[in-house]
Amino acid sequence: ALAAGADYAGDVEYLEKMVRSVVENVSKPVSVKIRIGWDHQSINHIEIAKAIERAGASLICVHGRTKSDFYGGKVNLDAIREVKENVGIPVIGNGDVKTIEDLDNMLATGVDFVMIGRASLGNPWIFKEFNAHLENKEYIKPTDEEKILFLLDHLNKLVKLKGEKIAILEMRSLAAWYVKGMKNSKEFKLKLINIKTVEEFNQIVYECFNIKL
Repeated sequence: ALAAGADYAGDVEYLEKMVRSVVENVSKPVSVKIRIGWDHQSINHIEIAKAIERAGASLICVHGRTKSDFYGGKVNLDAIREVKENVGIPVIGNGDVKTIEDLDNMLATGVDFVMIGRASLGNPWIFKEFNAHLENKEYIKPTDEEKILFLLDHLNKLVKLKGEKIAILEMRSLAAWYVKGMKNSKEFKLKLINIKTVEEFNQIVYECFNIKL
């Protein structure tokens, strides 16, 4: 996968050559993630998408903002729809899909798949919620206790994967997403800043949420 499509939005010819080079030198399908242009004066999503398809990519993911927007402003669903209408390979729609309404609006563009990004931070249940909606099934939200237990399991798995030091550093920011909106969440976030061990992490979880393993 190539995730730097936005960086080459202003040089479509170079982007096409780069994608073609990757396609010709790997045995796996190649996907490219793009934005709709460098800025609002140079929106060229259709041209970019067609170039990527010509180069042999198997899939395009479109984030419906320009590079200059970063994560500000509103996602341009019409631009995502236009990409889908102008290429024959599968298209993933991406950007600001946080609610069921957002999901339905993105699917209405005709995309083949939907990518969930920042909305899943601290809320991995969003995928279960969206799948339940698409399958017309009931979705039951997790309780605060379930969220905390999941958070602790997430930390334990990070420790096994990366070691305690790196796991704690990463969890200092990740944990704040899990407790958003909970009672004592502000106190918890302040205490997160200085923790260095799993033992310290478990202790502040107990102090703030009365949950102890």
